Amino acid sequence: MTDRDRVDVICLCNWHGVGGAQLNAGLLAEEFQCRGYTAEVGFLFEREPEGRHGTAPFFVVAPRRPKSPAEWRRFLTGCAREIGDRRPRVIIGFQPGANIVGALAGRGIKDCRMIGSQQNPSDRQSIATRRLEALFGTTSLYTANVAVSETVRASFDRYPAAYRKRLRTVYNATPSLPAAEEDRAECRKLFSMPEDRLILGCLGRLHPQKNVPFAIDVLADLPDATLFLAGEGPLEDELRAKADALGVTERLKFLGSLQGADVTRFYRALDVLLFPSIYEGFGRVLVEAMSQGVPVVANDIPIVQEVGGDAVLSRPLQIPAWVEAIALIEKDPGLVATLGTLGRDRSSQFGLTSMVDGYLSAAGLPLRRRADATDC
Repeated sequence: MTDRDRVDVICLCNWHGVGGAQLNAGLLAEEFQCRGYTAEVGFLFEREPEGRHGTAPFFVVAPRRPKSPAEWRRFLTGCAREIGDRRPRVIIGFQPGANIVGALAGRGIKDCRMIGSQQNPSDRQSIATRRLEALFGTTSLYTANVAVSETVRASFDRYPAAYRKRLRTVYNATPSLPAAEEDRAECRKLFSMPEDRLILGCLGRLHPQKNVPFAIDVLADLPDATLFLAGEGPLEDELRAKADALGVTERLKFLGSLQGADVTRFYRALDVLLFPSIYEGFGRVLVEAMSQGVPVVANDIPIVQEVGGDAVLSRPLQIPAWVEAIALIEKDPGLVATLGTLGRDRSSQFGLTSMVDGYLSAAGLPLRRRADATDC
């Protein structure tokens, strides 16, 4: 492989599957290609073989996470070979494990820069990963380190000064959702949503972080509402059992994962989006909902204040507080209109161009590789 044949950027994630980090990696790889760079998405382990994240080429190193020291040694050797054969100029990690493995692989590649990224607050890493990542982030193994919000960046305030010196904030971006022609009534018909009920929704992986059980608790106190869950994940059986125990099974609907314009249609169909996440590094769903003018009731955590501001009704995780906030939305069309206007304006602040510029700057690359390269 000649120097000209080198891959410019590898965007590296832990798992091949659905998730915010994976979406960001695929999005950036596509945008780097639009700027004239060659880019691929790499995944350390397989989780969801059918998962796709844009149109950039991708590879998966291993079919599963290693279980023994010997398997880990074979995995790391295979990972160094898989990445080394591409001789990337830049590796961007999108999760702590990918940061660490990418930094190790990059050591054996001439003139390779490693950019770590922090998608979630530091306390969400395991102790072992936190220590390794902190060590790598204070040495020359990282050229730069990106936090996806000020909330995430602030969570590293107790890390060594050398680590914090390399850390910069580059906000995630939420591209415009695919266009949909249907109005609210038509969108509700597509998802078999009743016209005579308050329609609540959650969108995201059915994972403990997203705290969907709390949304079901809220549903139990709203007899005239139906809750629609868009997403798949390990908690589905637990959520069904909880709904049965609370007597709300008939008012809880599972839609599975939505793609393309169906995401737009889902938001358009809702009266209220519920966002009860225990933590988030950025909150893509929050921004998407705001971009569609959907009223949002969200957990009162720092990232909601940073990203949503006064365009969102943020409340502590107390059922009466959420029931009251939903009632305000249901009874006050003026509030709905105000939240819609504020939300659209707020969401426009998280643009794709600034995100791509931020990562290219962190990597020390020109904002466009060729003079004739333009944004797609």
